[in-house]
Amino acid sequence: MLAGLAFSHAGNAAPHAFQYLIGAATHTPHGLGVGLLLPYALDAAKDAIGDRLTVLAGVCGLDVTDASDAEGADTFLTWLDGLLADIGIPATLADIGVARADLPRFAEMAGGITRLIQNHPGPTDTASLTAILEAAWIGDRTYQTDLRRRGR
Repeated sequence: MLAGLAFSHAGNAAPHAFQYLIGAATHTPHGLGVGLLLPYALDAAKDAIGDRLTVLAGVCGLDVTDASDAEGADTFLTWLDGLLADIGIPATLADIGVARADLPRFAEMAGGITRLIQNHPGPTDTASLTAILEAAWIGDRTYQTDLRRRGR
């Protein structure tokens, strides 16, 4: 109950906004979808929150001594991928029945859920949100990094 109260006042971010739409389309539980989307959204915001992800890595007992923020963030995100797999969270949006053709529409609609999207520390334009969903659909967080390197 306390967590629910905290969420209702602080708001959430991109994974929750996406899952409102995806959950309605796929009839998947909210927590399952948020868990699935979390590493992709965090990776998309890695440049802005790498320092915080590195702290989380340390809190989780991962050795990030002398790691750069980028290395620490990657260490945490890799650990998170493993945790989600261990508890049975599907790895991709395709696994839960999302049609790839729907990704741009979901991204555009999620961008309109201002209460949640405004809390996402990364870019929130439709192209960036679509890139998060594309990465989650194919199951490759590096997809977003590759797009950033190419200036998209």
